Amino acid sequence: MKLIFSVDPVKFPLTGIGRYTYELIKHIEKYDDISDVKYYKNNRFIEDIENKNDLKEEQSPKKNLLLDVKKFIAKSQLAVDIYRKLNGRVSTDGLEDFGDYIFHGTNFYLPKNHRRSVVTIHDISVFTMPHYHPKERVNYLQKEILQSFDVATNIITDCHYVKEELISRFGLPKDKIGTAYLACEEAFRPRDEREIKDCLDRYQLAYKGFSLYTGTIEPRKNLANLLDAYKALPDRVKQAFPLVLVGYKGWNNAPIMQRIADGEQEGWVRYLGYVPEGDLPSLFAGARLFTFPSHYEGFGLPVLEAMASGTPVVTSERSSLPEVGGDAVAYVDPDDIGDIAQKIELGLMDDEWQKQAILSGLQQAQKFSWKRCAQETMQIYRKAHLAHDKS
Repeated sequence: MKLIFSVDPVKFPLTGIGRYTYELIKHIEKYDDISDVKYYKNNRFIEDIENKNDLKEEQSPKKNLLLDVKKFIAKSQLAVDIYRKLNGRVSTDGLEDFGDYIFHGTNFYLPKNHRRSVVTIHDISVFTMPHYHPKERVNYLQKEILQSFDVATNIITDCHYVKEELISRFGLPKDKIGTAYLACEEAFRPRDEREIKDCLDRYQLAYKGFSLYTGTIEPRKNLANLLDAYKALPDRVKQAFPLVLVGYKGWNNAPIMQRIADGEQEGWVRYLGYVPEGDLPSLFAGARLFTFPSHYEGFGLPVLEAMASGTPVVTSERSSLPEVGGDAVAYVDPDDIGDIAQKIELGLMDDEWQKQAILSGLQQAQKFSWKRCAQETMQIYRKAHLAHDKS
């Protein structure tokens, strides 16, 4: 088999879908039945995903027109439609001599009319929960995802929950969709206080003396209910173990940021904003509890990162999160502030529950690896390859 990877998401430092794409490529390249791998970015082939210069947006005046159009997508529906038409046409033209390659769109998108295509659909919240996204993002992604369904030979999801969503909502054939679970970096592991003291000192945090949330500051993450639940904790608990929030400011965040500011004034919230990628493993390992009552996740990688770090987890019972957490975490109804507060207090104050959650979490985290992700992905590639050999 021969593969073309869409590497648009791969930007250093690696996060999210970029990390998924990078790790998948590195593990897939080891398989003997893969005879060639090419990398495709901004509608052109690049030589090497290790070359960080290749993975930066071009800055010359002659850079691809499509990169300019992207800047206007959030402001204009017309720009969305122009971008979709240009992107589909240029991508197809650039790939016309590679029809015997499987093209893997790792981030929702596929070029039109490529004969062998696999796409990863990480979630479909733009369909199921459009109120949690900007209107322009919803319009753009809905059209792109529907086009990918039409083009794809096979579809990959990060969890069974999203696979079942695709089947029930869009009537897609069950045998067209496969699941390949994600993994986290080896840097997420238990660490003793001495090992991470310098990092925690920079943020003025005490080892095992805080709760942690990581992720974008936006409505889908249910931070309003998390903050209300934390505020409802006894003063002695929330003052002893403040809630530390890490992440970019996302869409429609003004009300949440005001609640964060109020909590900071009262002394039980710390907002660190964006932190360097290299600091995250230390923050996860240094936390007493990880809190993540999200309304919807396509996988919920932070839950896995917390378990792998030896940190107990309180998370939502919704979407993909039970697949990741298994029996190792405390689940909450994300709409029930009292339930969230009760489970957080349990997680912070019950030493016996802490010990069991740490042990169970480490065992659960071992079930996920990039090697497993690559194995499950290879099964889907082989199905796509055989489907076209028979046609």
